[in-house]
Amino acid sequence: AYEAQARAVDLDTVLEATGISRAQLERVAAMIAESERTVACWVRPMAQHRHAVAMISEITNVLLLRGMMGKPGAGVCPVRGHSNVQGDR
Repeated sequence: AYEAQARAVDLDTVLEATGISRAQLERVAAMIAESERTVACWVRPMAQHRHAVAMISEITNVLLLRGMMGKPGAGVCPVRGHSNVQGDR
């Protein structure tokens, strides 16, 4: 189901919305596909974007599908605001 959803995405629309080239998108996709360990980081402004939930869900889904959760050197890293915003972590 996820693969069908991904294949249904119009890449030209994605490229136009993001402002990146097809070559850049393909390079990032290859890096993720070939990586043994991937960490996805984002900062607070992304979490406040109107599409934040969808973006973060898709990033997390890709990492889950690649087996990049729960192993050293892989996973998600949401960076919160200024240093120590949540106390001693």
